[in-house]
Amino acid sequence: ARSKSDAQGTLFNLEEFASEDIRKPFVLSDIPDWPEAEKLKMEKDGMGFYLSGHPLIKYERLIDKYATATTLSLKDAPASVVLAGVLNNVTVTRTKKGEAMARGVLEDLEGSTPVLFFPQCYGKFQSLIVSDEPVIIRARVNRDDENGGSETDKQTFDLIAEEVLPLDGADMVLAKRVIVKLSGSLRTDELKDLKDTVIGSKGTCPLCFEVETESAVVNIDAGRDYMVAPVREFLRRLTEIVGPKGVELQ
Repeated sequence: ARSKSDAQGTLFNLEEFASEDIRKPFVLSDIPDWPEAEKLKMEKDGMGFYLSGHPLIKYERLIDKYATATTLSLKDAPASVVLAGVLNNVTVTRTKKGEAMARGVLEDLEGSTPVLFFPQCYGKFQSLIVSDEPVIIRARVNRDDENGGSETDKQTFDLIAEEVLPLDGADMVLAKRVIVKLSGSLRTDELKDLKDTVIGSKGTCPLCFEVETESAVVNIDAGRDYMVAPVREFLRRLTEIVGPKGVELQ
């Protein structure tokens, strides 16, 4: 009587299903998967590790191009390094002066290492440090030798961050030079568009033209009057003019 008044069904209350064909297959709804970044974040939060992939895999080309060390190679790295990774376990504390600073763990495709953000660095790059966005970090390596520094001692390698940049679009910030590869197939109007695009994106990054002829490849420095800002829109416009293989950042 109590069960009936609670309107609760049980495994034995199958009368309502008696008229249904139990052989009828059950069809799942066609629901799209989560976005990759969201799925990876939930895997990390729920299990402590990534299961279906890694946030850095799609950035391997950028990492190979700009990172000077990995978490695994820190023991042989110079005092100043550039590493790429994802920041985890970020905790914010206060100095004796009341300034905010942070400590976290930088994880890359080879391992992880602690990283320290002093107040000046944390204040400048706080939004990136506390986000889940993959980053590239310029840092100093702080080596602590234990037990007098014998060969069998363990070492801890703390990174002291100096600059934090988003890994997505790192080319635009870290590029030392923009190379535009030209061939004889460019029309006069395309060359004019190229000139107008370069003039319209003045910056501090050197521009170089690589001109291919039948007998040689000639590199021409555009000079200080034609230095550019390698921002996304400028690179997109260059690619439209000379093609996707005609633009390179170094």
